[in-house]
Amino acid sequence: MPSGEELYIKLRLSSGKDLKMNVYTSDTVLKIKKKLHQLEGIEPSKQRWFYAGKILTDKTTIGEAKIPKGYVVQVILPQPTPVEN
Repeated sequence: MPSGEELYIKLRLSSGKDLKMNVYTSDTVLKIKKKLHQLEGIEPSKQRWFYAGKILTDKTTIGEAKIPKGYVVQVILPQPTPVEN
């Protein structure tokens, strides 16, 4: 059972897509990366999360990162590798 306060955060993917996700202050960044993986098919290890100019590590909880509800978290995704001709 999730604990902590429920809130939503906005994820702005480097692909240009914005998503809203309900999270708990007790959720770790890794847990939400896994949720994003289910939605978008992006491996958690390939996602880099930034909030207020700082990288968020997998073990950081939303509460520890002090992300206010409705704030945008930047999610940098791997760029597709250009195909060599």
